[in-house]
Amino acid sequence: MPEIEPESHSGKITPKRGGISAPPPRTSYYEAIHCYRKVKTYPIQEHELSALDESNSNFTLWASLGTGFIFLSIGCVWDTVSEWSFTGVRFFFMVLFGLAAGGSFWVSRGYKKQRENRLKNIKAEVVEHKEDNGTA
Repeated sequence: MPEIEPESHSGKITPKRGGISAPPPRTSYYEAIHCYRKVKTYPIQEHELSALDESNSNFTLWASLGTGFIFLSIGCVWDTVSEWSFTGVRFFFMVLFGLAAGGSFWVSRGYKKQRENRLKNIKAEVVEHKEDNGTA
């Protein structure tokens, strides 16, 4: 990159070895960008909000338990395959953890459906309010 030296007090600078001359930047600038969006708001009562929160918590709990049981079952299968010994106790725990995982996911699915139904009922009860623009 060529060295730059001021040519005069006119505010223009030019490179020493030819090139394009440009005025120096005077200051940084700020350009405000204003954005907006329309958002629907739903009036939700506190007991409805706490019921939705409870459904979300229970769904997360049971889905996490189901995932844990799946990995416990996979661990039992891995031990059986790596040691080449298949015992009744390992089979019992594989089946037990598999059933527990299936049951946990079934319960979490129930809480998910419950949450979806509550949200659907809340949205169905909302009365649309049209904005009056002052035109008659």
